Amino acid sequence: MPENTIVSMYKQSVEQIERLVEVMDARKEGIKAMKPDRFTEDQKWFLLAHVFGFPQAEVARMFGKHKDTVNKKVKRLADRYAGLFDQEEPVTACA
Repeated sequence: MPENTIVSMYKQSVEQIERLVEVMDARKEGIKAMKPDRFTEDQKWFLLAHVFGFPQAEVARMFGKHKDTVNKKVKRLADRYAGLFDQEEPVTACA
């Protein structure tokens, strides 16, 4: 894999994580008021599957849950976050 592809993938991953933190920070109670280990189980599943790339079946195995339960809850969060991102104004690149 070319180095520039890896750099691009890394940059996109960092941007996704930053956007997720911004969305979670915007929640009523705010992420800053929470301890880092205080994500809900559903949020942990979402982060593992959508940010860190774990297969949802593997996430289900790690938490001792049925894969359909994890799939349903992760999809629900993904749809919710996608709706929030769609409301954002596009970010322009700095030259």
